[in-house]
Amino acid sequence: MFVNTFIRRPVLTTVCTLIILLLGSICIPILPISQLPDLAPVQITVSSNNIGADAQTTENTVTNIIERQINGVKDVSYISSNTGNDGSSNITVSFPTNVNSDIAQVNVQNKEALASPQLPDTVQRTGVTVETASSSLLLVYGFYSENNE
Repeated sequence: MFVNTFIRRPVLTTVCTLIILLLGSICIPILPISQLPDLAPVQITVSSNNIGADAQTTENTVTNIIERQINGVKDVSYISSNTGNDGSSNITVSFPTNVNSDIAQVNVQNKEALASPQLPDTVQRTGVTVETASSSLLLVYGFYSENNE
């Protein structure tokens, strides 16, 4: 049988395994990844910091005001927010996968600019950041050596 050949000859098994690994590593760069559909929705995060305020105050004076303005952005799937007890406010705006992330960011940034005059002075001084978030990354490893080898 075919399997018995590999059981009786472990060197042949090792050589075949190395050839398969080599061919696989050569083929990875030529895979058509760009033709695969995007599965994760486009996400835009709006972050601000209300220095010296608790969660309830930040929720009422920052998060709700920005959310009301962002609610009118075209093609929004859903909005989620998180307000910390240190005065931080993070709002995540999700769009369908077929929406251009750059245009979505500009639209959210324009709506945030309309809400900006209504925000407290501490938030206006520190600023509100609008960034594209990537939910496609599931895990990233970082390796380093302390002696630069």
